[in-house]
Amino acid sequence: MIKTLLLIPLLAFATVSDLTDAKLNKVSDKDKLLFKIDARTSTKDNSTEIKFFITPDKGYKWGADYNAKLTLNNGKKVVNFPKLKFSNKSGDFKPTSTSSVVVSIPAVGLRVGKETITGTLNCLICNDVLCRPYRNVEIEFPVVVE
Repeated sequence: MIKTLLLIPLLAFATVSDLTDAKLNKVSDKDKLLFKIDARTSTKDNSTEIKFFITPDKGYKWGADYNAKLTLNNGKKVVNFPKLKFSNKSGDFKPTSTSSVVVSIPAVGLRVGKETITGTLNCLICNDVLCRPYRNVEIEFPVVVE
């Protein structure tokens, strides 16, 4: 019986929480990211969600009017996501009490094991002078089912 869905810690390109192994791939120095990502699991009423946080750097804010999108590639070994596409337009990106936004990703453990989930993120990060769009930023995070 599958009991727990976990994310394992590891630092990545951006500063990431101790509780996660989310990372951003293929970002050059000239394309320095103005945000960080973090993923955490949350279990409620026998269902598991991955909370995917996007936090702009100090002095920047989330471009709330932009139709941000998160697209996941479904797991093949240990986890399945009933929903793979999330967008700001459909209300999937929720502001938090800080400057972060969070996307709640429902997850279903299939069997015990570890798997790396990949996807892409499109978003807009702004300061008082300019806004910077990010398109097809590759993300990944490992999921462990125990």
